[in-house]
Amino acid sequence: MSDSGTLVISNNSQWYIAYWIPYDEWWNCCDQPTRGSVVRVAPRSQSHGIAFARTDGHGCSGKQGQFTIIPSLPTIEAEGQQFWFDSGGKLELHGSTPNYVSQLEQIPGGVFVWTVTPPA
Repeated sequence: MSDSGTLVISNNSQWYIAYWIPYDEWWNCCDQPTRGSVVRVAPRSQSHGIAFARTDGHGCSGKQGQFTIIPSLPTIEAEGQQFWFDSGGKLELHGSTPNYVSQLEQIPGGVFVWTVTPPA
């Protein structure tokens, strides 16, 4: 059985931002988060913890779980940030650098914090 992990989104802006996991973007071997999920984060604050978990079996054993999150930025049409994670719950950024500042760090307790800073 794969270990799950927790992602917290930090909104480093003056605007409310919705972050969504699209149906038709990069998503595979992922029990959580589910496609179509949306998290709204207030200015200069953080979201609740979002669980992520890799699918076991079904052709996913030995593969990374993967999902994309797209922020609804008020100043640009944002590109999606790809994430991938292993069965131990270790999360990493993947793919091209998006058109906004995107940082991922692991904090004590094993929680991952993704900080998004939109361009002014």
